[in-house]
Formats: sequence, structure tokens, C-alpha cells
Amino acid sequence: MLKLLNKYKWYIPIFIISILPYDLEVRILAYIALWTLYGTYCIGLTIKYKGLISTYEKDENALKK
Repeated sequence: MLKLLNKYKWYIPIFIISILPYDLEVRILAYIALWTLYGTYCIGLTIKYKGLISTYEKDENALKK
């Protein structure tokens, strides 16, 4: 159950936004805010892992010399 929840964790807010009793404009703004947050999250993960990989490669090259 936890794996399933983790896999679809970004779909839960979309479902919640879709059932809110607000106007279409408000829901569209909520979708934009959600996807901005998701994009920032993905960019942060990319920077984090790229940084770790480049640091590891530098250390490995220093050990070879």
C-alpha cells in the first residue's frame, strides 16, 4: 500500500483540486501552483544527484593520482 501511495503521490493533490467546489480559474491556478512545485522538486533532485555524482567522480580521480 505504501509503495502504491508513493508511486501516485502527485496524483492525490490533483484529485483533491478536481473535487474542490471553486471556479475553474481557481482550480487552474491551483494546478499551475502544483506543477510549479513538482517541477521545482524534480529540478532539486536533479541538482542534488548531479552534485553527488560529480563530487564522487572528483574524489575517485584524486585517489587515482
